[in-house]
Amino acid sequence: MAAMRVLLAEDDETKAVQTQSMLREAEDTEVVVDWVSSAAEALRHMARGGYDAYLIDLTLGDASGLDVLRQAIEAGCPAPIVLLAEYGEGGQDTEALRLGAADFLVKGEATAPQLRRAVTHAIERARVARALRESQARLLQAERTESLGRLAGGIAHDFNNLLTGILSCTFTLEQQFEAGHPAREPIDSVRRTAELAARLARQLLAYGGRQTIEPTEIDLNRVVEGLGDMLRRLVGDHLTFDVVTTRPLPLVVADRSQMEQVVMNLVLNARDATPPGGRITIRTGTRMIAEAEAERERLDRAGEYVWVSVEDTGRGMSNEVMARAFEPFFTTKPKGSGTGLGLATAYGSVAQSGGFMRARSELGVGTTMIALLPRSASVSLGLPASLDQIPAGAGTERVLVVEDEPAVRRYVGDALSRFGYQTTVAETPTEALELMATTTPTFNLLLTDVVLPEMSGMHLAQRATKLRPGLRVVFMSGHIDPRAGHAALPAGSVLLRKPFPPDELARVVRLGLDAA
Repeated sequence: MAAMRVLLAEDDETKAVQTQSMLREAEDTEVVVDWVSSAAEALRHMARGGYDAYLIDLTLGDASGLDVLRQAIEAGCPAPIVLLAEYGEGGQDTEALRLGAADFLVKGEATAPQLRRAVTHAIERARVARALRESQARLLQAERTESLGRLAGGIAHDFNNLLTGILSCTFTLEQQFEAGHPAREPIDSVRRTAELAARLARQLLAYGGRQTIEPTEIDLNRVVEGLGDMLRRLVGDHLTFDVVTTRPLPLVVADRSQMEQVVMNLVLNARDATPPGGRITIRTGTRMIAEAEAERERLDRAGEYVWVSVEDTGRGMSNEVMARAFEPFFTTKPKGSGTGLGLATAYGSVAQSGGFMRARSELGVGTTMIALLPRSASVSLGLPASLDQIPAGAGTERVLVVEDEPAVRRYVGDALSRFGYQTTVAETPTEALELMATTTPTFNLLLTDVVLPEMSGMHLAQRATKLRPGLRVVFMSGHIDPRAGHAALPAGSVLLRKPFPPDELARVVRLGLDAA
């Protein structure tokens, strides 16, 4: 056990020697006692810190122990303070405890074991109180992050529906004007701006943990190595860039594109924080997470986690900046140089895959950002890595579209009809189930939004396939609420992310219909 350091403030040397002797008699713990004889010296030592506890005489020559206690508490002294008095009368003990003393002892009455016990108990109570404050601070931060995530997810959900309507209009207009026509330039400008806004919405959804994901088994080593050439170009020649991987590395279940974005965001942040001549290093490895740590980080389970870290030798972060590092829109970059969503997006993406992030930083030394993901069983969605692999051919099958947003519902119905599909639209799950039960011939495919009134798209699909066995299902969404159990769609599902152009809609519908 480490030695216990105690500062004793006592103006009577004989009593100071006696108190030091009583403390040093401990058999189980080594006690190191430093002695000062004045209040001024005591306050100077307390300001420097480095002690586990302070023993302060109530009647020092230049000030009272109560004054020392009061000033130390006001200065934020973290270690417990025990007051020592000749007598316990006059309400001094009550006043000392009211001011924040850990204990109050009468010198002539306290035995050596009692003195040592008072000090060790005061230290332990201070440790527990400090741990409780830290836990409460983490909980408050988690709740704040949760609230911001809900807000971001809700805004991005509505935003994606609006963007889908805007993009539908631009695609319709583009069909009416050939390339080179004067009207195409403003139409193309609106489309490009809407696509940029869609990327921002995806960042907000990733931060809030509401981005629809396509989880598969991935090797983080391959993710990092696949980005290697691109990352080296992004980092530039003015910095040294290294990749150090651990092999073999267990697989994790995550959305590959999300993890690529996480690594890129971390590297870009590191690049911006590192002066010329510095170094950026990506590492991978594994670590066992115990039950206590899993509970503290609010993880679903303990066990083996796979990590990827990005280290830099940049300017580092202060404690104040560290506390806000993962907040959305918080940035230390100059105005106009960043959105403040890079780390927030990485945090949300990792959390959505069941992991968590850690940060270590020291001013003037550098920063290490670590993303940890749990080792897990295989989960896959039926969408290929590239939609270009899917033919965008037309079809004549019967498709039921379920979407509560009028503009999106109209756009999807019109687009599929232009591709030759026999399209029926419904606003609610109830209306869709009624159509499913009464329409003949039956529908070949159900294209449903995930977030709907009355019930989710997943529940609608379950009831529809029970009503019509063999019915194909494609989900579409720009937002999934993990609190409703929909952070990931069922294995084998086909997902269409909002907003989407008509050709992507046609490719995914064709995929859903042709799936084995």
